[in-house]
Amino acid sequence: MPVPILKQGHLLIATLQTELTDRDWFDFQMEVTKLVGVHRARGVILDVTVLDVLDSFATKSLKNIAEMVRLRGARAVVVGIHPDVAFTMVQLGLTLHGIDTAIDLEHGLNLLNLRTSSSTARIETWIFEQRADSYSDCHFRNRQKHRHLCQTGAYHIFNRRSITQARRADSRGG
Repeated sequence: MPVPILKQGHLLIATLQTELTDRDWFDFQMEVTKLVGVHRARGVILDVTVLDVLDSFATKSLKNIAEMVRLRGARAVVVGIHPDVAFTMVQLGLTLHGIDTAIDLEHGLNLLNLRTSSSTARIETWIFEQRADSYSDCHFRNRQKHRHLCQTGAYHIFNRRSITQARRADSRGG
């Protein structure tokens, strides 16, 4: 049975409505991966609220979908895992390591919107932090160099006014 996949802005929402056979899981993986490219989606929500069981094949399929979506440039979030299903998964050693999860569709939407819409801001923050680290390292090295030159007596300290006056005199030719 095909899984309905809805487009909501830059996101795709796939809501599983019944238990899937192995063939259905495979078709679902291929359809989600294809639609990410067709709609240029930045995120996919996989809603498994209806599922009472997530066996090893279903868990592997969710991991595969998340990885394929990531390779296509989007993020995946699995939402709606019931507490007893989570308990059973942990007991069986089935994990969704590396995949974002959320308690329900609303939290999943908020998580994906945060992760996809602020990527530019996060990149700018990272660049700023890198520059700040670089500046701090440079400032620290300059302070060490300054201390060394002062200790050896090979460093003459000029204040800003004397440097400015010297530049003016050089530019006037005198």
